[in-house]
Amino acid sequence: MARTAIQPVDMADPRPRYTHGWRVGNTVYVAGQLALDKDDKLVGPNDIAAQTRRVLENMRRILEAGGASLHDVVKVTVFVTDIRYREPYGEVRQEFFGTNPPASTLVQIACLAIPGALIEIEAVAVDRLTSREAGPTVRLGGTRAMDLLFGTFASKPLLIVRVFLGVIFFAHGAQKVFGWFGGPGLRGTIAYFKQALGVPPPLSVLAALTELLGGVGMIVGLLVRPAAVGLIIVMLVAVATVHWRNGFFINWSLEPGKAHGFEMNFALIGMALAVLVGGAGAWSIDRYLRSW
Repeated sequence: MARTAIQPVDMADPRPRYTHGWRVGNTVYVAGQLALDKDDKLVGPNDIAAQTRRVLENMRRILEAGGASLHDVVKVTVFVTDIRYREPYGEVRQEFFGTNPPASTLVQIACLAIPGALIEIEAVAVDRLTSREAGPTVRLGGTRAMDLLFGTFASKPLLIVRVFLGVIFFAHGAQKVFGWFGGPGLRGTIAYFKQALGVPPPLSVLAALTELLGGVGMIVGLLVRPAAVGLIIVMLVAVATVHWRNGFFINWSLEPGKAHGFEMNFALIGMALAVLVGGAGAWSIDRYLRSW
């Protein structure tokens, strides 16, 4: 089973004393976190709410660097220097976990490793999107369906792939639907598809709208998996009806009488498959919706 150390780029590296987190399979273990900023300075002296908020923000950074999120946390252990901090801690915790928090243990201790620190929290998370465990499930209320539709993690590579893919398809869809960027517009698209390819008008409209709306969805990170399926189908149809007969390569030399092969379609299908598997990634509406 793969074992990967987690070190967010915007947090001080505590190694070799300890490691912020480890990902083992689909489980992420987060070391006890104090209210430290990126320079390892204590945040919010004598302020339990400020310290709790910083601790949970640090925890979120570690989880996202490890491909998970606060939504995946199943267990936390909380250490406080005064049991009276329980209520203010609980109020801040609700800001991050909502009304369905993880299992929790809270204990009072004499002191923490950093002078002035009032709270330390460690956590265990299970990345449910990548979990393929067999056996009984305890998912309720369509949680699995929500994972399949919106589930993702804060991946910046996925963000880059989907935005570039979205820009490409939005531009082509806008050509076909609106006539932008020198395109034929919807009437011209319908006429060309019918005359050159024998495609019925309803399917031509569907293909054009799939490129346009699928592109928008990719750019903003909304419903990217359905969008990816639609774009893959459009590309497969394009390969089967137009490009397959021309071989693999694009006609880079612009040789007269020779059309393009399916090289570009192949690359776009690969990008769409990456999004279909991994979801929208960082800075996406899907991640925000899944946290509800």
